[in-house]
Amino acid sequence: MGIPSSALAVLVRPPRPYFDAIFFSCLFPDLRCRPTHRRYIGDPGLCRAILGPVTTSLRGVVFKGQGLAKGWMEKDPLLSEILGVKLYPGSINVYVSDDHHLFPQDISPDCVRNAGFLRALACVVRRGDTRRDGFIVRTEFQGPRTPMSIPQPNTMFEILAESHLRTALGLESDEAPVEIEFDPAQIKCYPVTTA
Repeated sequence: MGIPSSALAVLVRPPRPYFDAIFFSCLFPDLRCRPTHRRYIGDPGLCRAILGPVTTSLRGVVFKGQGLAKGWMEKDPLLSEILGVKLYPGSINVYVSDDHHLFPQDISPDCVRNAGFLRALACVVRRGDTRRDGFIVRTEFQGPRTPMSIPQPNTMFEILAESHLRTALGLESDEAPVEIEFDPAQIKCYPVTTA
């Protein structure tokens, strides 16, 4: 019995098309699929072992928010306790073009307690050669405010960090350009623990 022609085709195929066969396009399958996003159909651990982490890098601008996170974080250290780091009270909002919505979430301490968990995604915020680690804690498609330089459709990323990001990155004004990097497969749910 010989080798079936379909198996022979796989054997002689170069490695790249083989990997294409075990991946499908899109991290979050829906009508907005982008062919540049790829997800391994099988074991994600094997995918990372073969290809390494999948990092998304987006360029956007910082734009003012309502200042609610600062007030909540000054009164209640819940978010710092959940994430296990001393966070600076407040967040920055980074707006990027197009739909990059990851997860909706209300980060007020009362809502987080009611939900029983906080979703967060580790990220890096970069401006030039300066970079700071942070956590994406909320995304909103068609952000609540619209910077002039990022027209609709856009996505707003709310980011918390250990330092005051505007000062650390030299972001004196709104609409200052920044870059954010993250691996969307690393979204984690941190449980609310009661002492």
